[in-house]
Amino acid sequence: MKFKFVYIIHGLILSLFILSALYGYNKLIELNKIMYSQDLNYYNLLDITITHKVFRPLIILILPTIGVFMKNIKGWVLTSSYFYYLIWSLFFVFFEDGIGDFNDILLFVLIFSFIIVLIVIMNLKRVSFDYYRIKKNKLMGLNLISLVIGFCIFLLTFISINHFFMN
Repeated sequence: MKFKFVYIIHGLILSLFILSALYGYNKLIELNKIMYSQDLNYYNLLDITITHKVFRPLIILILPTIGVFMKNIKGWVLTSSYFYYLIWSLFFVFFEDGIGDFNDILLFVLIFSFIIVLIVIMNLKRVSFDYYRIKKNKLMGLNLISLVIGFCIFLLTFISINHFFMN
């Protein structure tokens, strides 16, 4: 089996999915111990899941994880839209409080560069055409669709986090 760049992206997304599932589970158990100090109860766990949204990262990662297992245009769009979502989230997180010192700027540039490298990998001919069978003339339009989907996911996340500010 020949090494493909897309395997780096697939491994990254699957690792993030597994890690966020473990994080959500651990947070759920921890909050259950703090709030209810008793054995695990289905209703307590459901209450914690709904009120504290411990599985939000896992829900966001469902789309690119589904995209990992699809070797067509839909899989490419789902995977790429996650990276565009990360860019929107990165801009919001760093510019919400204002960029402070040089270390903040350096961290922003490093994370942004890493995400851009992942997007460039997704747009390489060896990934987009050889793996996903997307012709080069369709890539610009699909990038635009992925950008819009990523922004919509970011917007839904932002609204769900800050809904009490909008009342």
